[in-house]
Amino acid sequence: MANWRAMRVGPAFVKIGKSIVYPVADLNQWANQQTVKCRATNRLNGREHEQS
Repeated sequence: MANWRAMRVGPAFVKIGKSIVYPVADLNQWANQQTVKCRATNRLNGREHEQS
């Protein structure tokens, strides 16, 4: 995560003194944006013919 912060990628963070904290809402939002759905997921869920 330190590397991501240095490259300005990854979830939003707050620096308090020397500590880095990640607000839970920001972590959840970032994680949801990173979700990748593949065709296998649709097959497993019985939605083989649906397209997103």
